[in-house]
Amino acid sequence: MTAVAEGTLGRWFTDAARHRQPGIIAHAREMILATSGNGYRGCAEAIKTLDYRRRLPQLKRTRRPHPNHARHGRCHARFAV
Repeated sequence: MTAVAEGTLGRWFTDAARHRQPGIIAHAREMILATSGNGYRGCAEAIKTLDYRRRLPQLKRTRRPHPNHARHGRCHARFAV
């Protein structure tokens, strides 16, 4: 899992978030590294054919910020189904 950890973190978090929240990034890295190869492959297989596009029309952007986002200066967009 070491081989995929940094690439995954790069997709999950912006560079700014990685510098601003090192504890959260370290926790996410530990979570990735604790995942078994078989578990990772199983998840990849499960989502490989999942078609998210059919649910896109059901998503709507709300104006109410997530409470943690406002407190930490993150994006205030929320999406709901």
